[in-house]
Amino acid sequence: MRDKVRVYTHVSDADEARALVDQGYDALKTLSAGPSEDGGVWARDDLNDAVRRIGGIREEVGGGVDIMVDNHGRFTPAEAIKMGRMLEPFDLYFFEEPVPPEDVRALKKVSSSLNVPVATGERLFTRFGFKDVLESHAADIIQPDPCHAGGLSEVRRIAAMAEAYFVRVAPHNPLGPVSTAACIQIDACTPNFLIQEVALYDRFGADWVKDFVEEPIKIERGYAEIPDKPGLGVELNLDAIREHPYTPVDLPRIYKEDGSITEW
Repeated sequence: MRDKVRVYTHVSDADEARALVDQGYDALKTLSAGPSEDGGVWARDDLNDAVRRIGGIREEVGGGVDIMVDNHGRFTPAEAIKMGRMLEPFDLYFFEEPVPPEDVRALKKVSSSLNVPVATGERLFTRFGFKDVLESHAADIIQPDPCHAGGLSEVRRIAAMAEAYFVRVAPHNPLGPVSTAACIQIDACTPNFLIQEVALYDRFGADWVKDFVEEPIKIERGYAEIPDKPGLGVELNLDAIREHPYTPVDLPRIYKEDGSITEW
């Protein structure tokens, strides 16, 4: 369907956004408000701070850059609607996971109340997990993750289902270069593909992740090349992988304001 794939990556603030736009990116995603300190309802100041930060990103990059906001399913429907309406003046590309994915009716309530495209799907599995979202017209964009939702073939089936409901597909991919390569192959042949998430590993102190393949996917001026080599188009670097064995982490991780990861 295409000979290159439009991509986006993540930013924390206006300064990071400017740096990435200068590198050629024309689509960026940021968080909304972070986790509430008491695990309860978000305070007005939290929402206002988030709006100021996102507004600062829009002011810095101008109108030619698409901005997405990820809510990580942290809000109630009422909070998500309030936040979404506060963000409408910034012309968002989409508002991701405004509410938890368990209740399709809650998602439908939010998407019906906003003049912003709503995305969801990173925590839905197989075509059966997406069925109710699509039939309810609860989201404008779905985000199946090939590593979670059932692999390449299943994500293609999910995308075909979504096409029948005029829903676009933006595969979820905050992971490594093999996952990125798999997503790029899906994107290349999916008619209703929208945009692809990619991770910049150096932001999290893990720039060695890119060495897990011999030749990472090339990204230039906000677009990824579609490799023409066999399989996914990348070859594993087993020596680099052995240098960084998997280590279980028992505690959940959260992002700090500077983009690094801390642990509770």
